[in-house]
Amino acid sequence: MGKSKSKRINIDYGNMFDSDEDFFLAGSFGYSSSAPTQASAANYMKSQMQLKNKDRESDRPIPQIKPRNEKQKQFLDVLENPAYPIVVATGVAGGGKTHLASLMGLKNLHEQNVQRLIITRPAVSVDEDHGFLPGTLEEKMSPWLAPLYDSFYTFYSPKKVQSMIEDKIIEICPLAYTRGRTFNNAWIIADECQNTTPIQMKMLLTRIGQGSTMVITGDLAQSDLHGMNGLQDLIRRLDMYDTYTDKIARVHFGMEDIVRHPVIKDVLNLYKNPL
Repeated sequence: MGKSKSKRINIDYGNMFDSDEDFFLAGSFGYSSSAPTQASAANYMKSQMQLKNKDRESDRPIPQIKPRNEKQKQFLDVLENPAYPIVVATGVAGGGKTHLASLMGLKNLHEQNVQRLIITRPAVSVDEDHGFLPGTLEEKMSPWLAPLYDSFYTFYSPKKVQSMIEDKIIEICPLAYTRGRTFNNAWIIADECQNTTPIQMKMLLTRIGQGSTMVITGDLAQSDLHGMNGLQDLIRRLDMYDTYTDKIARVHFGMEDIVRHPVIKDVLNLYKNPL
């Protein structure tokens, strides 16, 4: 019995793909002489290019960030002011402290005012050590950073965010890992700082390098530490020695500044006084 011959077909890759890059990638799969293999390779590459284009489309440009009240406008004004390399935002939950800090970080990254986004946060609030959680360092930190990821996903697809993390454009750096480092040309977000110690806060503040902005956020009413915490200590020092520096801006969010949901005011009032 004679050996069957594979039928060769010609596939017009040029009409199938939208760019020279896509055409080249598709052509790299076309080594087989069998029609089914060539067709499968072409279909596979077509589907991959569609996924790639879909991912591109999901990454929307950063729109203008609009404040929802006067306090948010004040916060955005100091974040945009290069005279304040350190901005301290305190106050009740739901005011938009972390969300606006994240959006401004993405905006500055998009406009190439900074080269990377540094995210840090103490983990004491869940009584867990990073080492006991599974996965990579970024995966260990994910539960603590979900609020920031929610802001990132407003403008970037999850795949794009993951790619930026892998390329260290977005760097997840637990507070303990910041010791000894210098963050140059970066937008640094230190979230939940009411759970830092005074020594940790001093260490964190001295990590800022040239061309960087550091945003400290926290709610003093939700500290999980006993005694004086780092954010509380910093606020007291700024009150006592306000003439020492004019490079640190402070913004405090009150009950009237809550934008997340009106019921949060009721919840906070329920817990305002002890039983």
